[in-house]
Amino acid sequence: MPVLYALAIAVPLVALLGFARAGFEHRDYLVDPAQSAQVFSAWNKLPQAQREQVKFLVSGAPNVVLALYALTLLARQIRVMLGRRRGMFTVCHANGRNIQGKIGQSVLETLRVARVPHASVCGGRARCTTCRIRIGQGLAALPMPSKGEAAALERIGAPDNVRLACQLRPSTDLDITPVLPPDAGARHPGGVQGREQQIVAMFVDLRGSTKMGELHLPYDVLFILNRFFVEMAEA
Repeated sequence: MPVLYALAIAVPLVALLGFARAGFEHRDYLVDPAQSAQVFSAWNKLPQAQREQVKFLVSGAPNVVLALYALTLLARQIRVMLGRRRGMFTVCHANGRNIQGKIGQSVLETLRVARVPHASVCGGRARCTTCRIRIGQGLAALPMPSKGEAAALERIGAPDNVRLACQLRPSTDLDITPVLPPDAGARHPGGVQGREQQIVAMFVDLRGSTKMGELHLPYDVLFILNRFFVEMAEA
């Protein structure tokens, strides 16, 4: 996305610079009468009918652009109307905003479309509970939690009115209050980053290590531990 975003800014900017450069060049041409006559020689040779046709196209170009903009806005409104006809729900956020979403969207998707910050570390896969929300009105009409959502909520002992925003797909209006602050999933300098992976962990301990540390001199303990680490690493 950063590359495409940069292109989206650079292409129109470079195009406008090209128009400006062409304007400066033609301004220099028109200062000299000889060059001006050369520039307009092809235009002067055109029949009057073709000149009128070109002028009509040039004068109508802005109207065409405005019509395309109007059609774009009209198409957007038609899409919104069709979406409402298919089914919409309203999320009443604790910050006072009423956010509309399409039936089939999760609460997290609805908040992201509306650019409302909301915590979510795992990316909306029910691998964490940072996106959990407390439900006010509308709780009784909500669908039952999926297997993954139910397991995650049971693991933290969440009450019945707490759901995962990434998994909840309502079909009726509801009131929500985020449990965690919006920046709970933000990456901070020095924080631990990770990834989900299947592993096998083996814990190896040194029998009586605490008592050994109390009875021996520090460097003797360090020597013994280093020998232990070498043996374990080789094994």
